[in-house]
Amino acid sequence: MAELRCVMNKLKIGKAAGADEISNEMLKRLGDRDTKELLRICNMSWINKTVPADWRRATIIPILKSQNLQINLEPDSQTLS
Repeated sequence: MAELRCVMNKLKIGKAAGADEISNEMLKRLGDRDTKELLRICNMSWINKTVPADWRRATIIPILKSQNLQINLEPDSQTLS
């Protein structure tokens, strides 16, 4: 359980929650009982070599970080210029 706690303590706060609506802040504040349950779920996933379907679902939205990037909308081009 110490390894899981160490990883959870390194989570960055202020990040958006995923589809499950569980934020890093919530994970960091788990008590011992709930941390043990999370560890049990992770271990069962590891032992059974399966991942719950909900864990595989994600929405990825690209965010351009530079104001200099412009999307070229010409029909024959799908690249950023």
